[in-house]
Order: sequence, then C-alpha cells, then structure tokens
Amino acid sequence: MHFPLILIINTMKKLLFLAITIFFAVSVSYAQEGTAPSAPAKSTKAKPAVLKECVKVIKGKVYDVRDGKNVLVTTSVNINGTQIFADGTMQFKDGHTDVLKEGDCVLTDGSVLRDSSGTFREP
Repeated sequence: MHFPLILIINTMKKLLFLAITIFFAVSVSYAQEGTAPSAPAKSTKAKPAVLKECVKVIKGKVYDVRDGKNVLVTTSVNINGTQIFADGTMQFKDGHTDVLKEGDCVLTDGSVLRDSSGTFREP
C-alpha cells in the first residue's frame, strides 16, 4: 500500500521540478531577447529628435557640437544666418541679439533651445 503513494509523490516531485525548469528556461530566453521597455508617451511639445549638431554652452564656454565631438568656438560660427560668438553672444538675421546661458543650444535651423525652460526661440 505504501508503494503507490511513494510512486505518486515521486512523480509529483518530478513534474514540479520540470515545471520550475521550464519556467526558468522561458524567463531566461525572454530576458535575452533584449526586449526594451515600452516607449514613453509622446509629448505635444516640439522637440528635436536628437541633438547631434548644435552650438552649445558647456561650463561657460561655447562649443560647436558635431558628430559627438565638441570643438571650442574661438571666433564665431554662422548657423542659418544666426551668428554665434565665442563669448556666447548671438546675432540673429533680423539684427536682434541675445546671450546664450549654460546648457543652451543653437540648433542647425538657427532656433535656440533653452536648457532651463525647454522653450524655443525661433530664428
């Protein structure tokens, strides 16, 4: 009478072990697929896709950022009619002047992305 009970218990142990093994195998294979978390909801504010090219103020100095390289601006840079000087002063096409602050970025179309507020000033 004890024999069938021991057989049933051993069979259940094997099935439980098999179920746990399958669970871990599926979990590991799913984790290795590189599934990325779902993308955050898109905001309605206009933002550049990637800031790969801009003129930016970093630690108080003006840099021309292109292809991931920061080149110090020593004289001036002209971006779409907007002149940016080494001291951070900008002169727009319409003659209006402004000064870049830390983190500000002048995009390739001449618009300015302000770091603190995230707002744009059109060229």
